Order: sequence, then structure tokens, then C-alpha cells
Amino acid sequence: MERYMELKGKYPHFVYQDYDYTVRDHKLEGRCTYVLQDESGESAFEFFTLFAIEFIGGEVSADADLDALVFNLGLVEAISYWKLTCAPQFTIKCGGLSDEQKDWWRKLFQKGLSEFFYLNNITDWEGSQLQFTTTAEHKTAPAPRKYTEEKVLVPIGGGKDSISSVEILKGNIEIVPVVMNPIKASTDFMAYEGLDKYVKITRKLDPLIIKLNADGFLNGHIPFSAVLSFYTMIAARMYGMKYIALSNESSANEPTILGTDINHQYSKSLEYELDINAYETDYLDADIRYFSLLRPFNEYQITKIFAGVNNTVLDIFRSCNKGSKKGIWCIKCPKCLFTYIMIHAHLPLSKMIEIYGNDLLEDKDLEGYFLSLTGQRTEKPFECVGTVEEVNAALQVIKQKRKNSLPHLFTLWDSSLVERNAEELLKEVSPSNHEPFFAELIKQKTKDLIN
Repeated sequence: MERYMELKGKYPHFVYQDYDYTVRDHKLEGRCTYVLQDESGESAFEFFTLFAIEFIGGEVSADADLDALVFNLGLVEAISYWKLTCAPQFTIKCGGLSDEQKDWWRKLFQKGLSEFFYLNNITDWEGSQLQFTTTAEHKTAPAPRKYTEEKVLVPIGGGKDSISSVEILKGNIEIVPVVMNPIKASTDFMAYEGLDKYVKITRKLDPLIIKLNADGFLNGHIPFSAVLSFYTMIAARMYGMKYIALSNESSANEPTILGTDINHQYSKSLEYELDINAYETDYLDADIRYFSLLRPFNEYQITKIFAGVNNTVLDIFRSCNKGSKKGIWCIKCPKCLFTYIMIHAHLPLSKMIEIYGNDLLEDKDLEGYFLSLTGQRTEKPFECVGTVEEVNAALQVIKQKRKNSLPHLFTLWDSSLVERNAEELLKEVSPSNHEPFFAELIKQKTKDLIN
């Protein structure tokens, strides 16, 4: 808290200086620039974000009417630099915002950075403290264009969720993968599925941010899925594809700190999904549809879908943030333990050890994460993990499978923690934001899961 008060007082002015971009053939390249100013208004630090969007193997010429979209991309990219000091004055020199837009962005900063504020012990920050000042004209939404409904953009991260989306969609609509700074798991999966036409997003933050973090400036989690949402909307506009199908499940709606609004996955929640669609309709392009295909499903349903994929895919996927860039499982983080538990409910121990290399339920080092995942602590891990209810339902299934020789972590667990069993979870359908075509696919998949 003291460091926060010091930094916002010393560097109270943040400036979104400018953005520029070019579009040639299938590729967009751009840059956003920002300035952090001291209390006298003098420039203290300057930052940039570089980005590119390219349709690999695509034959559609890119639409270049992107000014409003790229301007707004610069706003969401600003979060990474603004949080260094939480400057109360945010000046925009390259575009304008209405009062309604300012309120929208304040909400994203407040809810999307709730984990950041919590872990930095910033207890007094509210969105109303962020004062936006604009010194340029408002951006005009692009002219209407023709969109195809025969294709769907699907962000692929190499984990179980996006792979499950592909399982549901393939054979029903043409899938165009979207990869950002692609990792081995995502490229291997696309190669296996023969998805050779895809949108590649390259994003590079200013390395100065790493130096400032090392020097004690504020650091922490940003609403990354919100950043991705603006990139994918630009891609949809460029290549004339109406649908963007995310792979966020109903579990993303649950707070990380139970009983609060603090949610590691806020920008994966249905609330954000509805907000971004409303913003897009009012200010960007009303014809693009951004939604999560998996929203009606819980993690138990998704892992049942995923467990049915080809063995090759089970060997390829990685749902570990720490190890994914190296193409490995770290097997020591809460996300590794969570995915292990959920998938193990559907697959035998022999296959789990083949995938992970170890039986994670025997690892004493994971006791703390296990207690958090099962709700025996008030704070869930700050990772993209499912609900306490889902974890306990999966453990009940595993206990029955391994009743003759229960692993170590079961000494910390008892069946009274189970609220609803696996059969009940398989029948659940949560609210979603689907068009009729996709709603029908989910309806059929729900029937398949029960049968």
C-alpha cells in the first residue's frame, strides 16, 4: 500500500500518446505508444507495444477500415503500463471517449485488475478514481461490410478447453484457428488436425516494463482475455468472419476469493462477454459476434469431452502456464493439479501417469493447492481453475476408482465436501450468449454427455 501511494503520487499522469498501423495483403502491423509523466507533467518513461495480425494460408484480402478498432486495442494494451503506478490521470491524445465509454473502461480496469489490487494490498482503489481526459475527436465506427457465417475464428492455446471446442465444431463449420505468440502445443495440435489456414497474432510489450518491475514498480495479473478480445475482433473485421468462439466455461464466473468480486478470470466471465458485445455493438462493429462456445458447460463436462479425444492429442496438449512455453508440465502448480484431478475422473491412472509423468495426487508438495482447490481455504489459487464443487465431484469419482489404494492427498479430503455429484454436473446447462446454430451444437453435445 505504501509503495502504491508513493508511485501514484510521483507519477500521477499516464498518456496514451498515439497508435499507427499498416495493412498490406493479409497482414496488419502496428504500434501503440504511451508516456508516464511525473507530478510536474514531464515525461518520465515512454513505452510501446508492437503487434501484427496475419492470415497464414488465407486468400481473403484484409479490410483496412480498422481505425476505431486499433484505437481501442491501444486502450486495452495500456493496462500493462498503467498498472506500474496506477496513475489517477489518464490522458488520451489520439482519440475521444464518450462518458458511457469512460464508464465501460473504468469497470474493466476495476474488475479486470481486482486480483492485482488484492495482491498488492491496494484497498482504496475504485474506478471513479481513474479520470479520463481526451484531447482528440471520437473515432467513427467502420462502415458495414459483408461477413461470412461459414467460418468461425477459434483462439487455440494448446490446452484442453480450446481443443474441446474444436471437437464440438469440426465437421459442422469451417474452423479458422487464432494463435497469439504460438507455443508448441498449439502448433502441434493444429498440425495434427490439419488446420493449416490460421490467424497468427504477434504481440510484443516494451522490455522496459520488466526493468521497472525489477525496480519495485507495481506488477501483477492483467485481464489478458480482454486484450485477446480486441485482437480477435480486429481479425474478424479484417478477414470478414462474423463469429469468434472462445473456450471459456461457466466456472470462470466464480470469484477466486469466495464471497467477493475478486476473480482471476473476470475477462473470461459471462459478465465481460456481454459487456464487450454491447461495447462492440455501440462503438465498433455491430455485426461481429464474440462468445464462448463452452459457456454452458462446467469443467466436469468439458473434461469428459476432452478425455474422448485421440491419444495423440492427449500427448500434445498442455494446460500449464509455467511449462507450456517449454512444451512440458511443471507438475508443481495449481493448474497442473486441477487439470490432473478433472481429467483423471475420466481416464485411468496409467494414462494420467503417461501424460504427466507422475501421480500428482501422491505429491505432498501440492497439499496447499489441494486444500485451496477443494474449498478448505477461502482463497482459490490465482489461476484459471474451476469451481470447488467441480473439483470435489471429480475427487468422488476418483475415490471410487482407486478405493483399494487411495493416494496421499486423499488423507486431506472427505466426501462431505461434495455438494453435487458427477451425474448431476453432467446434466447442467448454464446461461450463455449463443446464436441458434451454436446453441444447437451444444444441445446435442449435452445429450451425448449424459448418454
